[in-house]
Amino acid sequence: MHLFCIQTAPDIDVIVPIVHQLSINKHGDVMVICINPRHDIKNDYLLQYLINELKVEVLHLHQVNLLIRAIFGFIFTLSSIFSYDLREKLDARLIRFLINLKWFFSFLKNSQLSSVTIDEAIPPYGWQIASLAKALKIKVIISPTGISPARIHSREAYDSKLYFDFRLVPPQQELHDSHLEYNNIIKISFPRYCLEWQKVNSNLLKNAFKLEDLPSQKNKLKVLIFGLPDKNFDFLKNHPLVKRVFDDNNFTVIYKDKPRVLKGDKYDKYPSALLIQWADAVICPMGSIVMDIFYYKKMFIYPKYLAPDWFGLFEDYDIYWQADNEDEVHSLLKQMHSMDNFNAPKTLEIENFYNKMVYINDSYKKNALTEYSSFYQDLV
Repeated sequence: MHLFCIQTAPDIDVIVPIVHQLSINKHGDVMVICINPRHDIKNDYLLQYLINELKVEVLHLHQVNLLIRAIFGFIFTLSSIFSYDLREKLDARLIRFLINLKWFFSFLKNSQLSSVTIDEAIPPYGWQIASLAKALKIKVIISPTGISPARIHSREAYDSKLYFDFRLVPPQQELHDSHLEYNNIIKISFPRYCLEWQKVNSNLLKNAFKLEDLPSQKNKLKVLIFGLPDKNFDFLKNHPLVKRVFDDNNFTVIYKDKPRVLKGDKYDKYPSALLIQWADAVICPMGSIVMDIFYYKKMFIYPKYLAPDWFGLFEDYDIYWQADNEDEVHSLLKQMHSMDNFNAPKTLEIENFYNKMVYINDSYKKNALTEYSSFYQDLV
């Protein structure tokens, strides 16, 4: 059996396509564990797809063992009355405690596992789970949390021999020189944005949500704004640019925080890919979500002035509109609203960029998710 441990909600988007592929190809049993005890599995359309359509077992960590489920289910329910900060600290302690209990080691030992895959979001949990699995000679795989469209420095060295057996990285990620000596750092097509999964995900979104529920007014440009908290700037809902766009009666605007927050705007519950389908134009400082903007071929306004020292890999392509100040953003939106023939995104340029970011070599010509089928099959 292949076990997948999901630490943070956004990483569900990366893990589910892999589980989907393994399940439809029947490469052994698959199980998914949500480390976060408060993630709403019942209302997560991706996890419900695994449960209802593919018959994959998906549980919270504390639900795997019946006795632990009874005790800690009560504790997590009772602690829901606490403040968010207090719950977060309590959850972190309880999760570490749960992983270190003998029952979890026994569960790994008795499940006849071929592999344990962990997203790299929160290393302390990953290290705990990995050390237990490696003690049982179970292969440990680290999956990426996202795909970065920014040109960033490669990560520093780490002792991969102690942490995992294989680490999967997106095609565009640069590796530190010290990583090159290891044969367990594997560049592989990124599952979340493979065209095969995009088609599946698009259908799932249509079945789980209704675009008609989102605001729409005749003769108004639909504008989607993704917020981004950063140590150098906070592009949030109270930012002057966001307020200005909201105040313009020519636009219907939706704002969503990236990454997701517990108490965000009313549209935060909608998947970003669905909101992008709704939008005519999208404003986004940086982040892997730009890949969905390009996939759905939406008009992408990049407010470069917010972080002038950042460089997006997409800047080498004629597939976006750069704004160097607030007035330029507003001017672009007004042009998009008033001009029926405003320059549409260049399809070929978008495809070239998209393929370079998502795929290894020319794997876009086939079902790239089969790379994962082959990889996990070889572990059995």
